[in-house]
Amino acid sequence: MKYTWVLPVAVVAFLLVAVGFWGYNQYEERQQMQVYLGNQYNESFYKLVEQIEDVTALLGKGVVATGQTQFVTLLSDCWRQAMAAQESLNNLPISNATLVDTSKFLTQVGDYSMVLARQNLQQRTVTEEEKDRLKSLRAKSAELSETLHNIAASVNQGDINWWEVVTKTSRAIEREDETYTPESFTPLVEPNEPFPTLIYDGPFSDHIDAENPKGLTGEVVNKDRAREVASSFPDYPENQNLVVKDFEEDIKGKIEAYIFSVQPDDNEENHSLIQVTKKGGHVIMYMNPRNIGQRKISRVDAINKGDQFLKSRKLTNMVPTYSWIEDDVLTVSYAYKQDDVIIYPDLIKLKIAMDNGQIIGYDALGFLMSHTQRDLQEPEVNEEEVKSYLDAKFQVEVVRLAVIPTSALKEIFTWEARVSYEEETYLFYYDVSTGEEVNILRVIDTPEGTFAE
Repeated sequence: MKYTWVLPVAVVAFLLVAVGFWGYNQYEERQQMQVYLGNQYNESFYKLVEQIEDVTALLGKGVVATGQTQFVTLLSDCWRQAMAAQESLNNLPISNATLVDTSKFLTQVGDYSMVLARQNLQQRTVTEEEKDRLKSLRAKSAELSETLHNIAASVNQGDINWWEVVTKTSRAIEREDETYTPESFTPLVEPNEPFPTLIYDGPFSDHIDAENPKGLTGEVVNKDRAREVASSFPDYPENQNLVVKDFEEDIKGKIEAYIFSVQPDDNEENHSLIQVTKKGGHVIMYMNPRNIGQRKISRVDAINKGDQFLKSRKLTNMVPTYSWIEDDVLTVSYAYKQDDVIIYPDLIKLKIAMDNGQIIGYDALGFLMSHTQRDLQEPEVNEEEVKSYLDAKFQVEVVRLAVIPTSALKEIFTWEARVSYEEETYLFYYDVSTGEEVNILRVIDTPEGTFAE
């Protein structure tokens, strides 16, 4: 009986060891997740630095360009780079309120560049005042580029801990009246000089507020139900033994969401991040940042994989529109089709690995913000009338109905006419009620993708 204390002590010791082992595993998982997120945010930041450099260079070339074709090409590229920079900026774990001026500047650069490019497609000469605005934008872009390079020095030295930024930003958003800004980013919040003020017919306007998401349907779901969605949505065709892990922080903002990581067999080298909305349990986005092998499938095969993926997730009536290849990954923009009408605002973007056709990226923010059944009236202008509006020099390829977004965040029901002229392709849009020409886009076909600008 004198050894009766041995068993309780052994049990306590065992429990302490078990708790310690569990705690160590939790610590290891947290450390691995911090490293993973740090790598993702570093990638977005360095992309931002490179894209702002490109914007600065393109604006400078636009100032000195004299040929119409070159001018249009430069400003079209500037628009694309400015939009890409804004996407990279939005991917950083810093509140939108903190970087609103920088985001606004990038939007203005892109919009103004596109406005001038479109005007010059119509043979209109650039005025000195417009050239001066481009100079002003270039100067500000150069200043922004220098600021980002200074921040990059802090990133390189490890002075910025992205996990800490994520945590403090989330807590600030929860308090609603506060924001958190890493010290290194304060030059972006408090620029030495105000950003240029531009007056032009573009989509950015201070009085326009983002609309409430129309595509969020259903009741609010709890985290358990969202976890089920997260486990079934990613594309892991050869491995159904998936491990789902919760993030401590939820996504705040206009679309509130849970965030999870999903791993096959708890494999840290091949896992997805996925966001599931609290209302309705819809997937906003997911990404699988795995390394991509050598390209083995064609563009057509990759798009077929994308079609199958959307249908298997009950996302029907989605048709591929534009696509491009970068680093052996095909990005495809899918638009919703209501009856025979293409609804361009309802977009879902897929990223498809061209080594095996796996879906490694999904972005449905545009779809969730815009999607609803439209009340589309019978067109008052018919297809033959549209063809009569087009110059005889154009070769008409196809005419179809489409809903397009406008600069004021509204929509127009149009006829879309695709035409070719002197080895170039254009899209003309005409209001179905009045026949008024409301937009023109130039289609750029390259070996790696198709763009419209």
